[in-house]
Amino acid sequence: MVTRVQIAETPGAKARLPVLLSAGAMTAFETALGAPALTRRASVERIAARLDRPAMLALDPGLRRIPESKCSFSRQQEWARQSLATHDLQWRVARHFEGMWTDDGPLMTVVVKRSGRPDVVLVSTSQKVMMLPWKRLSSPTFDHQVLARTPDEWRPALSEALNALLPKGERSRQRFQIGWLQGRLRNELALEALGCAPGREVSAR
Repeated sequence: MVTRVQIAETPGAKARLPVLLSAGAMTAFETALGAPALTRRASVERIAARLDRPAMLALDPGLRRIPESKCSFSRQQEWARQSLATHDLQWRVARHFEGMWTDDGPLMTVVVKRSGRPDVVLVSTSQKVMMLPWKRLSSPTFDHQVLARTPDEWRPALSEALNALLPKGERSRQRFQIGWLQGRLRNELALEALGCAPGREVSAR
């Protein structure tokens, strides 16, 4: 059996020339594709478990804000430690999946073609890490109304397997990396620590 995976970041984008993918990467992708989706909470827990807590607490002593923070750097470090003890990494990952940014509108469509079987179409417009969540559609031709009424599928393992299929140098690979999320969360923690004030509380769902 031959599995073909076509990935496009924009509608109508010109397909790249076929690339032979490794058997190991394709096996991991097939396994993730056939596995049941997780709950949102389970996905948050899985992602949070991969974050490096000491790296999160490595604040930049040169970070400044206007007006100047009244908190000393040692106080900022202590506040950051207390904050992670109160609002742990799961809380921060859950908060990451809330809201959106206005200057970023990603779109990725994954079409899986297998001989004798229906195509599998996965679409994500998520700005978040691993482009979670995904939506499973019946056709690569869709509009915003179709996306809006299609249930979310939380599939971090599928995102990880898909990342292994993306060519080196692909812009979208960065968003699939845990390091991308860790950098964002560390910056958020550092900025909060400048004011030594708690952030908005959000619960994992």
